[in-house]
Amino acid sequence: TAASIRPLTSHVDASKTLTLKENGKKSAVQGLNMAVTLFGNRGSRSPLVEWYLHEIGTPYTHREDRAGLPNPFGQIPALIDDEVEIFESGAILLYLADKYGGLDTPAKRAAVTKWVMWANAALDPALFTANVEARAPRLLDTLNRIL
Repeated sequence: TAASIRPLTSHVDASKTLTLKENGKKSAVQGLNMAVTLFGNRGSRSPLVEWYLHEIGTPYTHREDRAGLPNPFGQIPALIDDEVEIFESGAILLYLADKYGGLDTPAKRAAVTKWVMWANAALDPALFTANVEARAPRLLDTLNRIL
């Protein structure tokens, strides 16, 4: 459910072992080629992208530095996936859904697009701010009923 969402962090060490840490538990996946790199921090909309990457089980490298950032305006979040460079959280989410989420019909894409737009317009300002207790309960109650 939406209320059980916890921050997900990931990193890649020198041996290319991906370590995921969620709810205090660690798991490692050896030998991954980390093609997806997410640039962002908790103060940006990158938590929305991290949440989606976690939901679809796509491993990624998270970077808070801006060296190599593909956004010409220097803003985050931004993402590199192999040769694809993309910025703006909504565009990133739609790209990831297209590539990894099996959106092979207009109906499937429409079903995802409405939630991406809602997440950027309503969920992000309610959940990823200091005032989460005041804004989130109504949204999360509705979301939990839908899910």
